[in-house]
Amino acid sequence: MKFLLLLIVRIDILISNKGSEKSSDSVDLYCDVLNSRKRNNA
Repeated sequence: MKFLLLLIVRIDILISNKGSEKSSDSVDLYCDVLNSRKRNNA
């Protein structure tokens, strides 16, 4: 569980660092992580 939280935090940092330039790619990756979390919890 901690690994997933750390991964999400790192993605948040990537999103804020890259700004609008790559935000869509980062958001897609973030959504993939959330979806995989839901699958693991289900």
